Amino acid sequence: MNNESLIYLGGSSVGGNDGPGPSSTVLQIGDRALMVDCGIELLKERQYGFPDFSALALRGITVSTLVLTHAHLDHVGSVGIASEKGVFKNEGKIYGSPQTNAWLPRILDETWGRGVGNDYYRSINVVSDMLTMIPYGEFEIMPGVPAFAGAAGHVPGALYLLVKLPSGKIVLFCGDNSWHDQEIVAGSQLPDDLPNRWLPDIIAVTDLTNPGLTKFDYELEMQRLENHAIDSLVNHRRKIFFATFALGRGQNVVLRMAKTLARLKVETGIRVPLYLDGSSVDIMRIFKEKRWSPADHEFSFEGIELISGEGRQKGEMRRDILESDEPAVVVTPAGFGDGGPIRYYLERGAGDANFEFIATSWLLPGCTMDKLLEKVQRREATGRKMLLKLEDDRNNTVKTINIECHAQHFRLSAHGGLGETRDMVRKIVERRGGKKLEMIGLSHGSWESKQTAARVLGEYSESVIPVFPGACYKL
Repeated sequence: MNNESLIYLGGSSVGGNDGPGPSSTVLQIGDRALMVDCGIELLKERQYGFPDFSALALRGITVSTLVLTHAHLDHVGSVGIASEKGVFKNEGKIYGSPQTNAWLPRILDETWGRGVGNDYYRSINVVSDMLTMIPYGEFEIMPGVPAFAGAAGHVPGALYLLVKLPSGKIVLFCGDNSWHDQEIVAGSQLPDDLPNRWLPDIIAVTDLTNPGLTKFDYELEMQRLENHAIDSLVNHRRKIFFATFALGRGQNVVLRMAKTLARLKVETGIRVPLYLDGSSVDIMRIFKEKRWSPADHEFSFEGIELISGEGRQKGEMRRDILESDEPAVVVTPAGFGDGGPIRYYLERGAGDANFEFIATSWLLPGCTMDKLLEKVQRREATGRKMLLKLEDDRNNTVKTINIECHAQHFRLSAHGGLGETRDMVRKIVERRGGKKLEMIGLSHGSWESKQTAARVLGEYSESVIPVFPGACYKL
């Protein structure tokens, strides 16, 4: 009889944080192994956490097929180091959407440059040769093993995966799901887009990043951001710098601001230039050129100036923005403020009252944007002088700035909440004629979110299990 097991290599922090950790799960099917995601965890002080590959080594398992749900670091950042460690079979395949496959080599090159891995050939070149586009809908993921891939709504090309085992059981891997529409991608239709024959018996991986039981109102938060930006630009004549994740958040913000500023020009005659900087430019080009599912939106670059080209050209564009007396909007990575062009702007603008820096996502405690927001709030509450230290690990230098700028935080989540996950599970059970699921693996979330999910989802499954790296479950 086939050995059918789930082996969790991630799903919780591996570095002592109470967070999602790296996403990585292995489905063992007899003597074959399918891995879904192979992420990395960003820890404090530029340290990293990796999936528990020892759980595979102890069982003598090598992976023949890897599926990447999307190209965020916590889902793909350890692919290179896994290749170095011999986790994958030489003739193995790595499946991803066109968007994921186009961006993955760049991500691995950047992580390798940060000291993750030693063998560039195995980390980058070997992995790139293994990349294969995953079909949308039904396909055979391994000989004799049917699968179904659908749009997860998180970013363009993000996917969920179902696999039908030889025993007949169907296993769902959610990746990161979002059920609300964004500028660049429509919300997921899971499970409404599933044929009845693909209704799962087991949910192996859940997205518990957002533990909220009420539906997140993305549009309301985006409107709050728009209104605040207009006030800062028109009434205070500030330069605004949005610190965004390069993949997803950056494109959403710049497309919404393009519409907002176009409307402002029509209504008032005021023209405010809008720029997109950093790796978000290349990702936006990928999103425009490559589409995988009907959920991936088409868009234009109208009203957006791209800071691109050779280093000198980009440097001149950035200096022109800083030296101009007119308001402007710049959307740029990195979302945490610890790298990317946002560091350039922080070094030159954090001490200027005409500058405003806006965070747009969840923030890692202690990251640069988290520190800036906390210090600006304290300055405004107490009137005391506040200093921001910007450390440069590569040059081993520290720059201290007297904070005069303004700062705000808007949370433009691209994750569905626990309440929406509950609705998804409820619909699945209803379509199964009321038959409960066999198992739900509670992963990719904090311990608190897993405890809450266990209470909320317990009525829909025979077994609800908060999973941790190294855990193995027979199916």
